[in-house]
Amino acid sequence: MRLFDNATTKQMYLTGGLGQTWRNEGFTHDYDLPNDTNYCETCAGISLIFWARKMLALHSDSHYAEVIERALYNNTLGAMALDGKSFYYSNVLEKGPHHLTDAARPKWHACACCPPNLARLLLSLNHYLAHVENEIFYLNQFIGANYTEMFTEDAEITVQANLPFEGQVEIQVKQAPENKQLAIRLPKWSARFSVFKNGQRQREGLDFTINQGYLIFREAMQTGDHWVCTFELTARLTYANPLVKADIGKAALTRGPLVYCLEEEDNGPHLWQLTWSAEEFEVVKEETTNKLADMVLLKSLALREVALDQDLYTYHQPTTQTQVVTAIPFFARYNRSVGEMQVWTRYR
Repeated sequence: MRLFDNATTKQMYLTGGLGQTWRNEGFTHDYDLPNDTNYCETCAGISLIFWARKMLALHSDSHYAEVIERALYNNTLGAMALDGKSFYYSNVLEKGPHHLTDAARPKWHACACCPPNLARLLLSLNHYLAHVENEIFYLNQFIGANYTEMFTEDAEITVQANLPFEGQVEIQVKQAPENKQLAIRLPKWSARFSVFKNGQRQREGLDFTINQGYLIFREAMQTGDHWVCTFELTARLTYANPLVKADIGKAALTRGPLVYCLEEEDNGPHLWQLTWSAEEFEVVKEETTNKLADMVLLKSLALREVALDQDLYTYHQPTTQTQVVTAIPFFARYNRSVGEMQVWTRYR
C-alpha cells in the first residue's frame, strides 16, 4: 500500500503516466516530474491500471478507481492513434520545436510490447468497471455495460453513460441480485452532483451515506430500480504541488477525467510564450468531419509574451498580446499534424 501511495501521490503524472526517465525506464525521486523528457511508457500506465484493480479488490476505496480512470482516459487511451493504426511507446507531456522527430506515433516498434498490451486491456475492460464486496455492488467506472455474471444468482444491471464528455449516468436494475446494495463512485472532479432513484431525489444521510468516496445506498436493490446520476463537468485549471519544479507557476486544463493540452495546430508556435489570462473556458463540441469530430474542445483567452526587439537580452519587459487558445483532450494529441504540444501552461 505504501508503494502504491508513493507512486500515485508523489511520482504520478497528471495524465496517469508513470516513469520519469528513459534511462532506467522507471522512477527517479519524489516530485521529479519533467514534462519534455519523461518516459511514461504505455505499458507502465497499463500496469498501473492492473495494480490499481488489485488494490481495489483488497480495499473498496475510490482512490484506486480514480487512478484507473485517470490512467485510462489520458496516458493509456492517448497511446493509440484515433484510427487505431499507430502507437506511442512513451507519452511525454510537452514537445518543443526541436524535438518533433518522434512526435508522431510509429506504426510499430522494435520492442512491440505496448500495442498488444493495450489491446489486452481494452478487450478485458469489463473487469475494471465494477466489483462486489460485502453484499455491495460497487460501480467504479462510468462506462456503458451490462452486468450479468458478477453475482452467484441470476441478476442483470445495465449502465448507460457518455463519459468522458457528458456527466449523466443511468443505472437500471433489470433483475435484482439478492440483498445487494448499490455503491456509486463520487468522482473528485465533480464539484456538484445529483442522484434520482425512480424519479425521487436522493439525499445524503436519508437515502445514502458517503464512505471511501462512494455513495452507498441504504436500501437493497430491487428489480425495476432506476438511478439517474448527474456529475458536473467543469473546465478548470489544475495546479501541481509547488515541490514539482517543472510545473511551478503553471497550470493544466482539465474537464472531468480528461486532461487537455495545447497544440501548435490551433494556437501557433512557441507555446511556452502563452499565459492563461482567464479561468473561464468555453465548451465547444467539434461537429466537423475532421479527426476530432464529436469531441469537446475548450477555448479561452491567453496572453502571448512578445519581444519589443530582436535583442537576446534587454532592459525592457516584453509586451503581451491577447489571443484565443483552443485546448484538445490529451489523448487526441498528434492526430492532425506534428508540431509543438504542451499540457502545462503558465498562469498569472
